[in-house]
Amino acid sequence: MTTSTPAQSKAVLDRETDARFWAQTHYRVGEKLNPADPTDRAMLKVWLDIYAKVKREDQRGQLVLTYNHPAVEQHLDDARLAMQAAAAHLDAAAKEPNPARAQRHADAAAVATTTASSVTQAAAALQPPTVSPVVVAAAAKEAARAAALPPPPPVVEHLPVDHPAVSSSAAQPVLPPQVATAPPGPPTSVPHTGRQPLAVAQAVSAPAVAVSVHEDAQARADQGEPPPAGTLPAQTIAELRDVAIAVAEQTHGRFVGVTCSPRQQWSWLVFPSLSAAADWYGRLAEVPESFLYAAYYDRGDGELWPQPVNEIFGTGRTITVSAPVDAPDRPRTSGAAVALIAALALAGVAALASARKGQEPA
Repeated sequence: MTTSTPAQSKAVLDRETDARFWAQTHYRVGEKLNPADPTDRAMLKVWLDIYAKVKREDQRGQLVLTYNHPAVEQHLDDARLAMQAAAAHLDAAAKEPNPARAQRHADAAAVATTTASSVTQAAAALQPPTVSPVVVAAAAKEAARAAALPPPPPVVEHLPVDHPAVSSSAAQPVLPPQVATAPPGPPTSVPHTGRQPLAVAQAVSAPAVAVSVHEDAQARADQGEPPPAGTLPAQTIAELRDVAIAVAEQTHGRFVGVTCSPRQQWSWLVFPSLSAAADWYGRLAEVPESFLYAAYYDRGDGELWPQPVNEIFGTGRTITVSAPVDAPDRPRTSGAAVALIAALALAGVAALASARKGQEPA
């Protein structure tokens, strides 16, 4: 079986970028960024820089998946709920005429914010440090300027050169210069609710959060802890992609969807159009616990095929492995992963043999 080139799917990369962005900035956890919002627009540069690093991992065959890690998911969901509570309390405080009651709402918002920060920090500890404090500092200044606030106090600028947030390769930005230096967009009117001042506060405090991500990662490394390995080793990710392509190759349709069930059973469907395949994929992505891997292909697209139009790794089964300290860039395959790869190969052969029967996805 040949090894496929890195997939250009955006679903996996977007989801992984979201998870790392939320955990490593504490900014609007669980929410998509809105370029029309001036604070979101400033923080979008941070998201793009993280995306570029995640994409580079994928291209090198070193992708570390954390968005489907049960603990990361739980931490981020807890943070999302806590931030919603904080925003609601800030709204209530602004509307409350009684000063004592308003203060109680403000205190409750502070407690909820602290809770959110604590659980997002726990999520970040399960991820490779990816955020660039330099990019975050620039975004924080832009967010403060858009909100007509004084510039935030310098955090990154005063760090010593040997500080991990400065010297670590993971802290270096890879954002294209034309994006990093793009001027802020025109002011845009956005609803002034508790959510908005909270977002500005999160953006302004994000540089300190980014610095702590690299400090914590260095502390774990100093204690001899292996780097985060994610939910699937790189070899298994590559194997899943290879088997899926092999299954799709045996069909006679142009638009093909392929899935691997939690029991490592491969199935496929042929669709009449790309939009029909996308609809199927969208519905499937809403129930990630029902599959281990899913992708759909356009075999008539000479530029994209054999890469998927889109792919996603589900939570039907996750395998946590520890990358060896002596070779973090080439994690070894655990016994469980070896067994899974063998099962995938056998299941792939079975899928090829039954391909023309048109199995329904498990």
